[in-house]
Amino acid sequence: GRLLLIQCQTQGDPHDGGRYTVKRYKSVKVATADGLVNALVQLEPLNPEFTRIELTPDDAVDLRVIGEFVCVVADRQVGNGAAQGSSERR
Repeated sequence: GRLLLIQCQTQGDPHDGGRYTVKRYKSVKVATADGLVNALVQLEPLNPEFTRIELTPDDAVDLRVIGEFVCVVADRQVGNGAAQGSSERR
């Protein structure tokens, strides 16, 4: 599942009352005449001391995805100072 930063717009995270939370997104889909639709959204915490949040599509209107963790950008050693703000003028 995708790792998301979520804003709880009308209420806080039920675990700690915070307005922002980081959870792993999973969804349970069902087939309808219109195709696949989300029947249930599961937001799983990274910390095993917390429980998963389960939402129906109607419940999800309270939540806004602010960002998604995609990757870690590694530090790079840059030669000649070009990327470090060289004092050369053009």
